[in-house]
Amino acid sequence: MKHCLLQASFLAAVALMLGCERQEEQAAIYAPIVAGTILQFETSRPDPDNEVNASDRLQLRVLQAKQADNGLEVVCEYSTLQGTTTTTILCQKDGGVFLVGSDDSKNMQLPPGFPDKTASWQSNRATFQVLGRAKAHLEGIELYDPIGVWVEATTIPPQPSPYFFWKGEARILFLPGIGEAETRVLHEGNWVTVRKLVGVGTSTEPM
Repeated sequence: MKHCLLQASFLAAVALMLGCERQEEQAAIYAPIVAGTILQFETSRPDPDNEVNASDRLQLRVLQAKQADNGLEVVCEYSTLQGTTTTTILCQKDGGVFLVGSDDSKNMQLPPGFPDKTASWQSNRATFQVLGRAKAHLEGIELYDPIGVWVEATTIPPQPSPYFFWKGEARILFLPGIGEAETRVLHEGNWVTVRKLVGVGTSTEPM
């Protein structure tokens, strides 16, 4: 029952946020944008050379989301068995999503106009191509908007970079208000899921 209440609260918050965005004629934001949001992921690895830890689980928690002159600044905490890190992302009104560095540098995660006005782009030693929209199939998770966008990415050269845990070719499903929901890598001619969203909730703990 508690889990259902958490999901209901999260869906209501996302609905309110997306409703406000539509009133202000903002583009959909394919990133977590509601303070208190908790996203849980399972990871796996198709071969010993892949650096993804098969026994690891990833949790993302939105610590803070505040309006800034150039968009919405979102502070996220990432937790794994190896430790915890905190990052800040900038979500622009035009749909662009940028990772903000400690020196205030901005590395593009999703381009302005994503996904309808920008079909391909390059960032952080990787190329990206929008494949199209699709409904997310995430067992046990209710989503306010289950229609996401699949993006194909290729690292340059085909090896892990400081920004990506995979090497070579990957396909990533982005969802509005959530961001990455599933990642698949090309392994021996097959697309293998290496990260998938398995839980959505909210936290009311002080930020």
